[in-house]
Amino acid sequence: MNGGKGLGWDWLIIVACIAFAATSFLVDPLAAFAVPMRLDSDNPIVRSTAQWAYRTDPLWLENPPMLRVQTALSVFIYGPFYLVTAVALWRRARFIRVPALVMAGALGSNVVIYVLGAFVGYHVASPILFLAVNLPYLFLAAGLVVRFRHAV
Repeated sequence: MNGGKGLGWDWLIIVACIAFAATSFLVDPLAAFAVPMRLDSDNPIVRSTAQWAYRTDPLWLENPPMLRVQTALSVFIYGPFYLVTAVALWRRARFIRVPALVMAGALGSNVVIYVLGAFVGYHVASPILFLAVNLPYLFLAAGLVVRFRHAV
């Protein structure tokens, strides 16, 4: 266990994992549990998510069953995984290699399905902003594959 020394590019994955865990635990439960998106909500997370959805993401507003399943996976699977991955990379733990590769495939598939579903079935009002927010998840999946492609 190295305690974070000599992380190299791993720090980028660690930061991404922490940021994405925050969205998994703060934003994704709104869709997973069908919390109404209200611009006048007293809850700042609901309000800001509603603003995002009204401006950019009509799929989030409609919240079809497929999205509720994907966001529930984020809350209960991806969120904890992000935290475990961040800690494992920090501590240089080897056990994370295979789970990271499996999760990279799942995460990459989830992002592609979500983005294509939004563009094919809905009118994404701000495609550049939409992609700027959603593609980093795909970049993380690719980064995990690159990072763990060889056994250490």
